Amino acid sequence: MKKQIFKTLVCACGFMMAGSLTTPVNAEEDAIIKSVKVNKVNIDKNFALGMDVSSVIALEKGGVKYYDEDGNEKDIFKLCSENGTNYIRVRIWNNPKNADGNYYGGGNNDLNTALLIGKRAKAANMKVLIDLHYSDFWADPGKFVAPKDWTKLNPDEVTSKIYSWTSTVLNSFARQKIDVGMIQIGNEINNGLCNQRAWEPGSAGNLNKYYCDYLNSGLKAVTDFNKANKTSIQKVLHYTEPHKQCGTIYGKLERCGVEDYDIFATSYYPEHHGTLDNLYSILSQIGDTTKKKVMVAETNYPSYGSTDKSKFIYGASVQGQASYLRALISKVNSIDYDFDGVSDAVGVFYWEPAWPQISKWDKYGTGWSSKNASDYLDIDGAGYGYGQTPTEWISLFSHVEGNKQQALDSLKTFKYVRTGKKKLASIAAPTVTVKKNKITLKWKKISNAAKYKVYRRNKKNGLYKLVATVTSTSYTDKLPKAGRTYTYSVKAIGKNGIDSSDGSTPLDIYMPKNIKKIKSVKKNDIVTLKWVRDKQASGYIVYISNKKNGKYKVVKTIKSYKKSKYKISDGKTGYFKVRSYYEVGNKKIFGKLSKAKKVK
Repeated sequence: MKKQIFKTLVCACGFMMAGSLTTPVNAEEDAIIKSVKVNKVNIDKNFALGMDVSSVIALEKGGVKYYDEDGNEKDIFKLCSENGTNYIRVRIWNNPKNADGNYYGGGNNDLNTALLIGKRAKAANMKVLIDLHYSDFWADPGKFVAPKDWTKLNPDEVTSKIYSWTSTVLNSFARQKIDVGMIQIGNEINNGLCNQRAWEPGSAGNLNKYYCDYLNSGLKAVTDFNKANKTSIQKVLHYTEPHKQCGTIYGKLERCGVEDYDIFATSYYPEHHGTLDNLYSILSQIGDTTKKKVMVAETNYPSYGSTDKSKFIYGASVQGQASYLRALISKVNSIDYDFDGVSDAVGVFYWEPAWPQISKWDKYGTGWSSKNASDYLDIDGAGYGYGQTPTEWISLFSHVEGNKQQALDSLKTFKYVRTGKKKLASIAAPTVTVKKNKITLKWKKISNAAKYKVYRRNKKNGLYKLVATVTSTSYTDKLPKAGRTYTYSVKAIGKNGIDSSDGSTPLDIYMPKNIKKIKSVKKNDIVTLKWVRDKQASGYIVYISNKKNGKYKVVKTIKSYKKSKYKISDGKTGYFKVRSYYEVGNKKIFGKLSKAKKVK
């Protein structure tokens, strides 16, 4: 399904698959300060709420850093864990390198990379779902290429390799004491695995013997590992296209002798795979037929981009992401095909919530495919191509300045489905006053709010940093510097510490530069005062006094930053001073007065 997902993301977002960094457009304005509403779902404490962050190691090598909603840099695994995630899913490719030893990209997810991810998941008290592709690169219904090292082997030898590779991976994780809760024997295996097609050609719908042998070999490796190590890692078969009954393959598995698995999982992407009601029906039917637990192994949802509500019924927004995830979790959790009052579903996993574009994507392998993979061919001999990842619109982070990623409130949905979260009334735009280089914001009290968080960013598209938490309805910022623009937003926080409002409409406040020097130019007996232009200012005010240290009065207000001069055409003499100003609503914020300039 990845191939279709990438294709759809490109079309919807307008991203190019190759070339330099593309800046996302039409992002929900100030998504970082949006709050979400989430109704509680009664789910078991062991229900898997997982994130697939397989690309993160390559991203961090490329300079990507992650931040919480308050602007604090944090390890992404800790961020996920704090916000309700209890599982990390990680894909593993056998040897994702070309003949020159250069990685194919897509996160460069070999076993060593997966172990790094597993250790960090462990440190953040999360379990791991291992996603074995049994390939050197992306595997899905359109691509199921055997690893390069296996291509000259006969099917029986490949069967043996699948067993040994699965055992190697499990033992590697065990040596690091990583808590593996589940393992996938293949990724979206509707059409095949390791060069073997799922269906036997000309057999009127029978499964390919070797396809079944491969699955059983991987499953047996897990069973043997569990027995030898007294573990209970659950075995997962992962399919896709639930709107097509996952290829109807589930009804054939038992006949082919494929029975020793615990969970039947599917990918579910709402723009491709039908309604949630249909997903419920199909997974219930599959569970009842196979007598296995069911799960959604991959999903995601956009925070901006598409306006097609036939595909994204909750709208492309931060709230839309939260509403979709809550609805999906609730629907999947309600599956109870044996009517015993206990859910027969075990979890939902969000695919790549933090995979941004970076400028050096090819160098670090953060594109969906690097140029090194240009000669990698699928089972039909077609090339993969290469290019940037088009996944920013489905991220649960906002891509702010540089390679910084700041968490959206939708990242907390996994936490909120267990607690519930209300949305408080929004704060109207605060009023602002500036006195002696101090900015004071004031706003109206919000019902059911116990406190207010004041956020500030110091540059356009920058991080929002929490600068104060107050119980009153005002805040004074004592640290503004001349020549900088500060953006402020205020959030109301509920008495339970969970409920919150949207941030107030961002308020941009520019602190005008101090005009340091005035020059005078005399021509044809007319004196013109000139000074350095302040391009961010709204304008300038010119003052006059008959004494250097006397009282100055306004002689001219210039309502454009471009006009950084004043022509004294009426023969005025005396001492002149100038300062720039910036308008916020009907109020002016002033820079410091310049030194006096004497005009005779």
